[in-house]
Amino acid sequence: MSTIEQRNYQRDWHANHREQARIAAKIYRDNLRADAIHHYGGRCACCGERTPAFLQIHHLNGSLRKEIGTGDIILYWLRANNYPDGFEILCADCNWSRGVHGYCPHQPYAIKAPVDQTMRLYRLYRIEALWHYGRGKCAKCGDTTDEFLQIDHINGGGTEHRKQIGSGIYRWLRKNQWPEGFRVLCANCNAPGETVLE
Repeated sequence: MSTIEQRNYQRDWHANHREQARIAAKIYRDNLRADAIHHYGGRCACCGERTPAFLQIHHLNGSLRKEIGTGDIILYWLRANNYPDGFEILCADCNWSRGVHGYCPHQPYAIKAPVDQTMRLYRLYRIEALWHYGRGKCAKCGDTTDEFLQIDHINGGGTEHRKQIGSGIYRWLRKNQWPEGFRVLCANCNAPGETVLE
């Protein structure tokens, strides 16, 4: 079979077996993710969380994110490069807290960055939103660790909404007088595809 015939065959096969191809691709990605998680320890390096739905790959050297990419791309890259050093597994809570706050509350001697006026307003609006929508606790698991809590769009559509309003969700909620359709979740319960605690 020539290269052109092979490409035509593959194109036709995928056109006639879309659902089967989608399922096979998901299984392959899930296996890649499981391999990466297993290679880097199988649990959150900060708190020890082991629930697979909560675990994420964390770049120890954030600059590699631009070179490699994120999401599924990093899984392919890690396998192709034989799982190099410079990565660790974190649960969504710890990963989000480190990214947003610069520390994780599981670290006993976390150094908190100095706060400027913009960050003070951000924290004020955030605390108001967390209190208004959930009294400062996760609607699913009840976690009250401030650094892990996030606002969730109950009916989905959070990505589109963020594209419309920019990054200031807490300010937007306050400005729009606390509209309905939001709740408080911890980062683990708000992780994409998480269904463990439903």
